[in-house]
Amino acid sequence: MRLPHKDFRNLCIWLNLDNYKTYAEYLDSFHWRDTHDAYMSSHPFCMICGSIENLRVHHRTYENLGREEDGDLGCLC
Repeated sequence: MRLPHKDFRNLCIWLNLDNYKTYAEYLDSFHWRDTHDAYMSSHPFCMICGSIENLRVHHRTYENLGREEDGDLGCLC
């Protein structure tokens, strides 16, 4: 799911994440990299097929953007 720019900005304002203007900026942040790496360490496999190669962490929901919990994320190959 891709968030339109204006929806992402409104979500950031609502969550007090004013330092990110776009979703791409958020994904390039130190916060996201730390969140991504921590999630990958504890979930090193694809949630669909179990593969351990070519993994990326994806948001399952944007509800807790900037303060993601494990259930908000998922690994996919």
